[in-house]
Amino acid sequence: MNTPTPNERAPVCCIGFLVFSWLLAFSHCLESKQNTQEKLPRLIEQLGHEEFVEREAASRSLEAMGEPALDSLAEAAKSNKDPEIRHRAEKLIHVIGARCYGGLRHCLPGHTGGVFGVAISADGRFALSGATDDAVILWDAEAGRELKRFCGHKSIVTSVAFSHETGSGHLPRWALSGSLDKTIRLWDTETGREVRRFTGHTETVRSVAFSPSDKHILSASNDKTMRLWQTETGKELRCFRGHTHIVWSAAFSSDGRYILSGSWDKTLRLWDVDAGKELRCFAGHTDVIRCVALSPDDHVAASASDDRTIRLWDVASGKELCRCQGHSDEVRGVTFTAGGHRVLSGSRDGTVRLWSATTGRELSRFEDHWDTINSVAISSSGQRFVSGGMDKEIRIWGTGDQ
Repeated sequence: MNTPTPNERAPVCCIGFLVFSWLLAFSHCLESKQNTQEKLPRLIEQLGHEEFVEREAASRSLEAMGEPALDSLAEAAKSNKDPEIRHRAEKLIHVIGARCYGGLRHCLPGHTGGVFGVAISADGRFALSGATDDAVILWDAEAGRELKRFCGHKSIVTSVAFSHETGSGHLPRWALSGSLDKTIRLWDTETGREVRRFTGHTETVRSVAFSPSDKHILSASNDKTMRLWQTETGKELRCFRGHTHIVWSAAFSSDGRYILSGSWDKTLRLWDVDAGKELRCFAGHTDVIRCVALSPDDHVAASASDDRTIRLWDVASGKELCRCQGHSDEVRGVTFTAGGHRVLSGSRDGTVRLWSATTGRELSRFEDHWDTINSVAISSSGQRFVSGGMDKEIRIWGTGDQ
């Protein structure tokens, strides 16, 4: 039997050490999470302690926990019998929410008509908007200024998206827009030039999206279809039919293999991209669906509706998991935060709200718009988001710590 030389044994030892280190770090992380969950009920009860010093100590500990404490605090603020606990829990929710998600950073005028679609780059440094003035505007989200204007659409711009690929200065290489003029247009963000036009829809284009690889483009339309396009050539590859009314929103899964769509027929539908077939139908909304989104792990779907609710669905079974209720008017936009544990929504009631994706409880509210909010988008870091609506301005929110 051959005996390994010291040089041959070294890589094995290194791999073993790396595996051990990873397991140790994972166990510490798991232990920390368990400790946090065990402490929460005690600390929340301590918020109502008869001693002021104890109440203050509990508040400081919960504030230090940050976002993991939000769900429990939301439950306490709503249903705890002790008014002191409810009051302190409500206060902590606002403090933690402001720290994690920040407040208003920029209010950006520029459009002369209502904003229908917004997007934000993965790093939160750039924003994109489309409006009833037929224009697409590229923004510096950090400095709060207009960078470029893409003109060419002949009617209202309903939806916009950034490519995942970036160019110089981390600027997304491509911008995408859909319009009432029935076209989808691809723009070079560096030059502002229209690179390609996609035609085929017979009515208004309501939603556009890049696939994770940027090789394909997805569009949804008033003509009741979604269409898959080849980005490089503009060729239509597939048409998805099944909805019985306007398809207002569509999104890719994280691997690009599936599509989620939402329609005025009050249903969400899941599709296999390669086969072009419908896999599942999600029913339950009592009014039209305006927006859909998939969680980062693709396990949960979210839908926003004119029935004033956001609903969370189990993608595998099609069952409704929970419902976010609180908006006083139509919910026009919804998106998941980076970890998938929260959803952000925008409504005709003029508010942006943050919700728990597991309990459906409202965690924070952002109020500055004075008219309908049509669209919301959040960066991959979760620390900056953008909203746009009929007040003709887009707003950049966040902590600034990208």
